[in-house]
Amino acid sequence: GDGRLSDSATPRRALLDLPARAVAAGGFHTLALGEDRAVYGWGAAACGQLGRWRPHEAFRPLPTLVAAVSSAEAFPCPARRGGLPKIAAVCAGAHHSLLLTQDGAVWSCGKGTAGALGHGGRADSAAPRAIVALKGLRVVAMAAGQAHSAFVSEDGALFTCGACANGRLGVHATHPPTVSEGGARSVADAATSAPRRMCPLPARVLLPEGVCAAQVAAGIDHTVVRSRDGRILTFGRGQAGQLGTGDRKDRAAAFELPMPPPAAAEDAEDAATAATAALSAPRDEEDAATPAGCSRGPGGARARGGGGVESGSAP
Repeated sequence: GDGRLSDSATPRRALLDLPARAVAAGGFHTLALGEDRAVYGWGAAACGQLGRWRPHEAFRPLPTLVAAVSSAEAFPCPARRGGLPKIAAVCAGAHHSLLLTQDGAVWSCGKGTAGALGHGGRADSAAPRAIVALKGLRVVAMAAGQAHSAFVSEDGALFTCGACANGRLGVHATHPPTVSEGGARSVADAATSAPRRMCPLPARVLLPEGVCAAQVAAGIDHTVVRSRDGRILTFGRGQAGQLGTGDRKDRAAAFELPMPPPAAAEDAEDAATAATAALSAPRDEEDAATPAGCSRGPGGARARGGGGVESGSAP
């Protein structure tokens, strides 16, 4: 966002000429919600993720307006006919962007190949468009993954759309609304439908009885949900153990992670503290001279951070 197309190992100031209320980082683009409630973006622009796409435009190295404030009705007026209502939150996926208005409506733009935009088709959108399938719901939280999106409504319901691979949508046994771009049609039972590669409209995810969603996060191929009472549920790809289920299996249904009892959690914390103290305690005079914050790497070499390698700040 500073006008350059080069890497930087040190923080550089984005050239946004007003204070920001919120920021979001996508695969190759960045969004900022200005204090004026308009959305600004920079970075990759080829799929329309920054809005206002121009032919042959691959990058925008400087902040530009994605969506402007307007008094226009949220449905079904597209952004190019007068802009959006005031924005409350922004979310960036790998190649798409989600905008949440103050009245709980969701707009999206960018890459639509997998249906992540929630408009019912696979076309990219270079201008933010309201997700009509969510009309009537007040969305309070949202998340954008590599090729899927997730939304939490005010009443604790969870909806997802986009690529279905690895179970990341969690909609194998739910009742998704099948809404055309022109309006609502009917409600279909996904459990009786043939397996699909994508779900281009937001479909409700079946959560365990009594669970109301409060927050959602999306990885590349998996989804994580926090309930109002603090429970954690996951579904999607589990190859790297990212679901926290104790195995590496994919899961297409929301799986509630068992939380350790308080005593067990305290024991684990004590063990971790003791292990950290043991690792940091000097073993000889040479180690005692090692500067604080450093550990001795393989072969006796000093190295900062864990694992014997230089570590950066956590994302």
